[in-house]
Amino acid sequence: IDTFAMWGGIEIYVPENWEVVGEVVPFMAGFEMKTGAGTPERRLIVRGATVMGGIEVKRRAA
Repeated sequence: IDTFAMWGGIEIYVPENWEVVGEVVPFMAGFEMKTGAGTPERRLIVRGATVMGGIEVKRRAA
């Protein structure tokens, strides 16, 4: 997923059995992955940037 957040936020929900890789550049902002290790069944790569905002990745039960 390619992302960009400016003065706002993005929440991304992924299944419990996915591995998540974060490649986000925060500028005066935050990037948080509340996902743990996961399993290599599927891989989601989150790329992009955030300026004075936030991007958060969370697990959701499958």
